[in-house]
Amino acid sequence: MATITYLTEKGEKSRWWDFPVIAMSGLLTVVAVDVSVDSFVAHEPVSSFAASACVVLLMLLPAWLVVTHRLRQASARKLAKAFELCRNDSISYADLQKRTGIKDIPEAVRKLIAKGYLTNIAVDSERQSVRLVKLWNAASPGQQAILDTGNAEFDEKLSEIRKMNDEIKNL
Repeated sequence: MATITYLTEKGEKSRWWDFPVIAMSGLLTVVAVDVSVDSFVAHEPVSSFAASACVVLLMLLPAWLVVTHRLRQASARKLAKAFELCRNDSISYADLQKRTGIKDIPEAVRKLIAKGYLTNIAVDSERQSVRLVKLWNAASPGQQAILDTGNAEFDEKLSEIRKMNDEIKNL
């Protein structure tokens, strides 16, 4: 049985250190806010208050990064589940929007591909759809699905992906 996946490892696995990062960031932010309020109440110069505000923002940055990672991961999982249910080699933007609830499908898919959460898919703006590149993990290295889409540019990119996939297997 062939397995098809559209999620990368980044999109699948949870990171064990997400919660400790958020907890530490929250604790340090509370301390920084306390120092900032104390300097404001003590009528210290505006520069010390501005420095304290910058420290607060720096303390919130790790938590922000963890939260955005989790949100991207959730979106990637929604899209991957919709792709798994698709029996064709493409799925329209409207159909994906109905299945996932994501408003701007092409933009979301492009961002998730660029950030490394999704793989084996391509956005086809001409046909208003997302094309699925189904690469099967075959028993023998020579067996791979032949997918002729009729779109020369897309077929060329697909052959490049297959060549890279073969090179990786040969390492």
